[in-house]
Amino acid sequence: MTGIAAAPERAAPILWRTVDPTVSVGTRDGSYAGFVDHRGTRYIATDQVGAVVGVFDSESAAQASLEPEALERAIARRMRQDRRLAVIAATAAGVTALLAVVGMLTLLA
Repeated sequence: MTGIAAAPERAAPILWRTVDPTVSVGTRDGSYAGFVDHRGTRYIATDQVGAVVGVFDSESAAQASLEPEALERAIARRMRQDRRLAVIAATAAGVTALLAVVGMLTLLA
């Protein structure tokens, strides 16, 4: 007998509450989901663990960035950036070591 796979459940929407004229706090299913801080003309979105997700031109864009799909994309982007930085750091370390060896050989020659 073949079963039909159930569609994955969508996460409950984030409910936003203004706690200060410049701060909105979001909760999902009663749990803290993050907050949006309005500074000047920008809106800074911070997730449930305190990591800044991004800086946005509108409150709605900042709030949308804290939805699960958007957070997954942001995490994937951060991981790609971290891998690039690791490659750059390893390359710089290798070049530095090579230059040190060449310098030592030059001194010994």
